[in-house]
Amino acid sequence: MKHTRNKRMDLRLKLYLIILVPLLTIGGLILWATNYSSENSSLMTMQHNNQKLAVNIASEMGKESALINSLYTSGSEESSEYKILREQLVKARLQSGALYVYMYNKTSVCSRS
Repeated sequence: MKHTRNKRMDLRLKLYLIILVPLLTIGGLILWATNYSSENSSLMTMQHNNQKLAVNIASEMGKESALINSLYTSGSEESSEYKILREQLVKARLQSGALYVYMYNKTSVCSRS
């Protein structure tokens, strides 16, 4: 009688392993794939935003080409044109720097995983 009881326990353990191991493996793969795709999509969004920022900066500089030409001819750092242009460049540098730092942190996290 004990012999059949031991067989049942062994069979039950084997069945649990046959069912649980694949389920846990599939669950782990799903978690990994979800995390990986989420990070990649956020990086793609940040790259798109960075590209859009660069295009907007280029268009703003194109609109103010007369301002840049007047600075080139006069060369005065005390003029209001110089100050306006400098403020815009500082703002663009800060925005692109923040995006760069965010993307650098995300890519360094991806490479460590």
